[in-house]
Amino acid sequence: MLQTIRERLENFCEEVRGELPACPFITDEILVKVGNPSEEILRQVAAGDFDLVVMGAHGHSVLGDVFLGSVSNRVVKRCKKPVLVIRLPEE
Repeated sequence: MLQTIRERLENFCEEVRGELPACPFITDEILVKVGNPSEEILRQVAAGDFDLVVMGAHGHSVLGDVFLGSVSNRVVKRCKKPVLVIRLPEE
């Protein structure tokens, strides 16, 4: 699973470098955690030296267009750092 995530991220970074060479996309570390997603995200933010949390959200609820997903919502409400939530495309 980690290898698949790493490969997808590397492919994404290559695409960004090809389209925007002046704006390199660099990753230092990939973490895969098991547990409650919002709690794990908040734990990592508290333990690390981060300026911003960036999250994707699907909004699978009936009111998905109005409200954030439950994980995004919990992180936005409880995080002590700024959180940027990006709506992910429907699959």
